[in-house]
Amino acid sequence: MSRKHRSAAAQPAAALESGLVVGSHGRHCVVESADGSRRICHPRGKKNQAVVGDRVLWLPAPPGQGEEGSIEQVQPRRNLLYRQDEIRTKSFAANIDQVLILIAAEPVFSESQLARALIAAHEAGIPPIVALNKSDLTGPFAQAWERLAPYRAITDADGQPHYRVLGLNLAAPDAGRTSCCKSCWPTR
Repeated sequence: MSRKHRSAAAQPAAALESGLVVGSHGRHCVVESADGSRRICHPRGKKNQAVVGDRVLWLPAPPGQGEEGSIEQVQPRRNLLYRQDEIRTKSFAANIDQVLILIAAEPVFSESQLARALIAAHEAGIPPIVALNKSDLTGPFAQAWERLAPYRAITDADGQPHYRVLGLNLAAPDAGRTSCCKSCWPTR
C-alpha cells in the first residue's frame, strides 16, 4: 500500500488533527482547525459523509502533495438536521444549538414548510424560534400573525409557550423590535 493511500489506522495518532466542518460542497468540506485556519478536506470512502457543524478528525496531505486533507473520522453528533423529499433524505447540519425559522408576512408563507421545519427541529431535539418578518406591512403582517395563532397557543406541561414566535421588521433601523403588539416582542 502506498503512503498516499494509508488509512487512519496506519497513521500515527499525532498526525490526525481535530477540526470543525464549516462548509460542505458536494464531496468536499471546508474544515476549520483550532487555530482558525481552514482547508478543503475530502471524506475517505463513500459512507463517511460529514456535514456543517460536525467535529472531525482529519489528516493533512503528505508534504509536497498539496494543501488539501482527508476526513478520517466524524466524531459523535449531538443532533442532525436533514431534509427529505419523495426520493431521498439529505443530511445538512449537525450539532445545532437552536433553529431560527424566518418567514415573511408577504409573500404568504407556506404553513406546510413551516410545519416540516418544526417537525425536523423537534425530531432532532433542537429548540426552534419562529420569526415573522415585515411587521411594517400592517395588513399582511396581521393576517400572517393570526395564521401563527395555533403555534403560539401550544404550551408545555408548565404552561409556557412551546414555540417562541417573534414578530420583527429586518428592514427597520431598530431591526428585531416591532410595534404590532406586546406579545411578539422578543423576550430577554
